[in-house]
Amino acid sequence: MPKEPRKRPGGRNEVVRRAVVAAVLDAIRDHGLEFNHVDVAERAGVHHTTVYRRWPAKADLLREAMGEQYRQLELRRTGDFVSDLHAICQHFAAYAAEPVQRIVFGYAIVSESTDVADLLREYWFPLRREMEAFIQEGIDSGQLAADTDPFLFVQLLIGPLILVPLFTRKKLQRRQVQKIVDRIALSHAAAHAEGRTHSGRHVRKIPA
Repeated sequence: MPKEPRKRPGGRNEVVRRAVVAAVLDAIRDHGLEFNHVDVAERAGVHHTTVYRRWPAKADLLREAMGEQYRQLELRRTGDFVSDLHAICQHFAAYAAEPVQRIVFGYAIVSESTDVADLLREYWFPLRREMEAFIQEGIDSGQLAADTDPFLFVQLLIGPLILVPLFTRKKLQRRQVQKIVDRIALSHAAAHAEGRTHSGRHVRKIPA
């Protein structure tokens, strides 16, 4: 009895999509945002008409690729607010230091066009709201002071994680990220003295 042909997970369309995403990311690493459909098609090993048909504009290619990147940013939580805060920030710091992210962030800052900035906001706003909800959990649990502003807290955390690798082209070390998180968390702790909250839980000390 002849064997049935093995089906590819997701089908041909998903295979093409993944190849195109990888090609766009490679093109950004090599040439910034100065890529075109033909370049992407050659890198992906597909015909350029296929790329044009599914992603008519360059912005469509960028949105597909950046969407794949942003899906890596899962805010996994275990219920331990301080440990989760450190883990999330370590994950985000590594993400922000990737060459593709540095390039895209840089274009968003210096470009006269708002296309890239608008695209980043499209993905960043939902993530920011999720981060703010997480910080609110820390407030509600007594880990952070009641007057903590979740929006400001998130900006203080994320700012250096993006700007340091953007301007230095160097990834923040784990110890550096830990110090950033510790200082911001302690400055917003429900009871700053001795790093202890009103509920008796400890907020991690700043490393010596």
